[in-house]
Amino acid sequence: IYLGMTDSILCTNDFGNSLVKFGNRISGSQRINQIIFINENEVMVGTNIGIYFSSDKGITWQSRNSGLVNTSKIINNLIIQSDSIFACTSSGIYYTTNYGNLWIHFNNYNFQRDVRNLEFSGNNLIIINNTGVYKVDSQSWSSASAGIYESNPTSIDYTGIGDLIFCTKAGIFKSTNQGIDWFNMDLMRFWGGCTFIFNTNNYFMQSSDRLFYLSTDFGNNWINTGSFIVHNTCLAFSKDNDNIYISFFKDNWPYAAITGIKYSSDFGANWNYMNDAYGY
Repeated sequence: IYLGMTDSILCTNDFGNSLVKFGNRISGSQRINQIIFINENEVMVGTNIGIYFSSDKGITWQSRNSGLVNTSKIINNLIIQSDSIFACTSSGIYYTTNYGNLWIHFNNYNFQRDVRNLEFSGNNLIIINNTGVYKVDSQSWSSASAGIYESNPTSIDYTGIGDLIFCTKAGIFKSTNQGIDWFNMDLMRFWGGCTFIFNTNNYFMQSSDRLFYLSTDFGNNWINTGSFIVHNTCLAFSKDNDNIYISFFKDNWPYAAITGIKYSSDFGANWNYMNDAYGY
């Protein structure tokens, strides 16, 4: 598991019992938003001031921002697709085929759109920003938000059966036809929920009341898994075959904030504390 900190990366290979630094600090980086591994040695990170690349497991870092305008250097996400890497930025979508030596704007329509995340749908991209969902090809953007009445997004994902799930601060919306139209999944109690993950037909989510909910039938019905976390939780979700992981933050003013990782092997019924990332 890899954690992006302010200017460095932490990693653990023993489920959080110990945290070690991965490589060296990234000079000039203020906040790491995304980490992707191209292969065992090559890693790329997106930060709030641009993109950095290492070919030696983080020992040395190079700025890789050629082609990005100044307003696009807040990097929300990085996605590998075939032989290309796509960057979701504060000024649209960029891609590179040479590990970031040159970034090319995916298209020039409405250049300033802040893209939070994207999924691939054939030759199109399904993207989310703070105004909704869009279907984007190499020439144009078209709205794919019919039926969505809340545009503050937290995540978008494909399910195990090809549906799209769009999580917002007003609940979850689902599309079964590639974003042509959407319907609310009757989750208004999830107003403000952070995000969700899925595994085949299982959807998992934290709500604004800090409870965790599970659906085992593609989101048609939900049950409270019985746990409550008293942190400002879920900066990020992740999963492997057996566990769900969350990073969390708790404002502990006037003392130092509490941060770290917890994991659950029973869909959030119980959580195990992994480690405290503060001080690295």
